[in-house]
Amino acid sequence: MSNLILHCPKCGKELTKGTSTLYECNNLSCNYTLNEENTIDISFKSKGISKALSNLCPYPFTFDNVYCSSMESFIQSLKVNDSFVQKDVCSKTGPFCYSIRTLFDDWRITQKVFWQGKEIDRHSNSYITLLKNAYISLYNHSPIFCYAIKKVKKEGYKLKHSIGCTDSKETLLTPNEYIDLLYYLIK
Repeated sequence: MSNLILHCPKCGKELTKGTSTLYECNNLSCNYTLNEENTIDISFKSKGISKALSNLCPYPFTFDNVYCSSMESFIQSLKVNDSFVQKDVCSKTGPFCYSIRTLFDDWRITQKVFWQGKEIDRHSNSYITLLKNAYISLYNHSPIFCYAIKKVKKEGYKLKHSIGCTDSKETLLTPNEYIDLLYYLIK
């Protein structure tokens, strides 16, 4: 990982290289280690490519004629059935939308989300297609995000997202779904 500075996804401190495949957090109380060669662990608290691929980054894009301040804003808006409120959520910053994510938790009961008045099953192919199309739109509208995706492809980095809920009944985007969507763009 020459010329790449890795940062801890937990506390944001720089990781120090130990062995050829081991990186350790400089924060002694954190105890985070990365033991994979050529891997990017995506985190908004980090820097470089790791941060640039975060859904919380302020990469505005338009999807289905709706302005979205970030991918996180779009994802959190899917919890809202009211089109007016949904558009308002889309316009807010990623970190703000993440901070109010529990405000719209009714979807967990029904496992249904919404986009422009249409109800979508969280576990359906239609939902994954919606996310793919949103990520394509983000890729096409954000030069920095596009550059980061191209750099991952060029350098052959592996991607992971070690934080986040893995239960698809509890989150709108599991780490595996997130990474799969990014690899979809890389191909």
